[in-house]
Amino acid sequence: AAPYFRGIEGEKHIQRFSDAAKQTRYALENGILSDIAEAMQLAARWLADAKVVTHHLSGMISSLNSDIGVLAAKPTGAGGGGYILALLDPERPEQLSDIKKMFSPNRVLEVGLSS
Repeated sequence: AAPYFRGIEGEKHIQRFSDAAKQTRYALENGILSDIAEAMQLAARWLADAKVVTHHLSGMISSLNSDIGVLAAKPTGAGGGGYILALLDPERPEQLSDIKKMFSPNRVLEVGLSS
């Protein structure tokens, strides 16, 4: 594990992730996109601080945030690579096609929530 996640300080960081996951679950159950986005943004920052996000993945997340304007984007996976989970703005349906153009359609998996 990264030094960021060792000892008592590591336990505190893990607890923050757990709290963010609980916030996300509640927000998903209640359709509160702003809370989902906040938890994702915090988790993304903590993972970057822990140095488990590659430069390439960090650049892709930055593009999603600044060029596409997603509500939030965070890395996911085992560290050192992996995938990006992005929360799109339901008021901006063009975001999905913009992401597919940016990253290639066969590299984008769309997952939607039914209301």
